[in-house]
Amino acid sequence: MTYPMKNDILLDDERETDFLSKSCPQSRVEKHNRFSLIARNADFLLEDIMRDKKGRFIKGHKSTEEMRRKISLANKGHTAWNKGVPRSKETKEKLSLIHKGKRYSPNTEFKKGQIGEKAGHWKGGKTETLRGYIWILQSTHPSANHGYVSEHRFIMEKYINRYLTEDEVVHHRGVKFPIRSIENKQDNRIENLQLFVNNSEHLKFHKELRKIERGEK
Repeated sequence: MTYPMKNDILLDDERETDFLSKSCPQSRVEKHNRFSLIARNADFLLEDIMRDKKGRFIKGHKSTEEMRRKISLANKGHTAWNKGVPRSKETKEKLSLIHKGKRYSPNTEFKKGQIGEKAGHWKGGKTETLRGYIWILQSTHPSANHGYVSEHRFIMEKYINRYLTEDEVVHHRGVKFPIRSIENKQDNRIENLQLFVNNSEHLKFHKELRKIERGEK
């Protein structure tokens, strides 16, 4: 394919669109070449992007900061020519063979099988639920869910020196923060925790609490 020089493509939007629609078929390769033409229309010549006389990239040349900036501006708003195009089984096998045996930077490569403190996504063994409660890593706990237990229940168990039953509920009293706030749910000091024998007793407590808030007897 012969690449046009900068002056061969007019900057006028209408004429440029007409030129591209007539001269660039819609195959994958030609779509790629079409975006290359648009990039070269962004006020820099073929020589600026390190090509030889035949339009091939010259091996060993690196992009300058200015060149990368111009290419970025030229491609802004354009969709990649191969976006959404499913890869065939043959293509996937070829890519697999190309990358087979390659080593990447120790700082970025995936460490297969690493868990706990060695895992890249390690956050100190704590996580927050959607409702705002803190769960901690206790993989040997009998009530662990995927290795985690709720921190407020775990602290209460340590305080009473036994495991809690499934019926027992640990309530956040709201000593320091408003009772329904996220901060209160995450205040797991023992003085902010109260144990109920079951959820029925817990709900009764909240019912009485709402009456007090409304000024009812």
